Formats: sequence, structure tokens, C-alpha cells
Amino acid sequence: MVAARAKPRTTPTASRFPCTDTKQVYASTAEQLRPATYYVHVRGYESSCPAPNTGSCGPAWSNVVELAIPGDAPTLVFHGAVGDIELGMSRSAVERRYGGGDVETLRGYSLAGTRYARRVLTRVRYQLHGGVVAVDYVGADVKVVHTTSGFYKTRRGVGVGTRIPLGR
Repeated sequence: MVAARAKPRTTPTASRFPCTDTKQVYASTAEQLRPATYYVHVRGYESSCPAPNTGSCGPAWSNVVELAIPGDAPTLVFHGAVGDIELGMSRSAVERRYGGGDVETLRGYSLAGTRYARRVLTRVRYQLHGGVVAVDYVGADVKVVHTTSGFYKTRRGVGVGTRIPLGR
């Protein structure tokens, strides 16, 4: 078993550890940590231990190391990307970055006028930045990505909720 004990660091301190934030987060390797800087050490058992998890050998902890998990990019590219999710990206790559999300399978869904018509569409929704980012997969690749969050903007500052003057 490998487990990580992490302490989010929210305030700068002179020393690297311990940090001033006393909130502790315990996570297994299967769980996704939120974007932040964490100071972690890993618990495991020596490979020479004849019977791990039986109490005959104690756990060993690694040295404390800094783990920085970057936040989502505020990028919006029309017909291309929302955040770090791009059209054509594999589902496994999206899930490594964002986790599982809420999954809905739509059978017989038709992306009208495309070669994907009448195929199974899987929609995964993520609650991000005060809105929803929805990713539609046909097979294992992103075919559609859309959002209701005003966090994501184009290079010119256009995004959900942007007011565009008439005549533009």
C-alpha cells in the first residue's frame, strides 16, 4: 500500500516544513488532489519485510518533498479547447488531468451531419470555476467540449457572459 499524507501550504514560511497550515489531507494514489502546493511524504514498507501490514515491520516514510499541482488554464479557443481540454484529446489524458467527473451515456445520440451519427456518446461533466465543463466523447476521443463558466476566455477576452456591443 502506498499512501500520501499532504499538507496544503497557503502561507509562505521561512522553512520548507512544517508549514503553518494545520489542515491535513490524506489521499491514496487513486485520488486526485486539487491544484495547490503540497508537502508530501510517502508511506511504504521495506521490500525486505517478510510480512508487511501484519505489525511485524513498521512503515517507513520518505523525506518530505514539494508537490505542485497546477491549476486549470483559463483558455478558450473556439472550435478547439476549453481550459486544458482540446478536441481530439484522449479520454485517459483528460481524466489524468481532471479526474472522473459525472458520466452520462447517450445511446443513439446523433451528432447530425457527422460520421459519428447514431453512435454512443459519453458526456462527462466537471464542476469547475463556478460553472460546468462538459466533454463529449465518441469512442475514446474528445469530440465536443463546452462550458457555462465565465472563467475561460479567448485571447481577446471573450467568454461566457461577455457583453459584445451591437454591430461587432
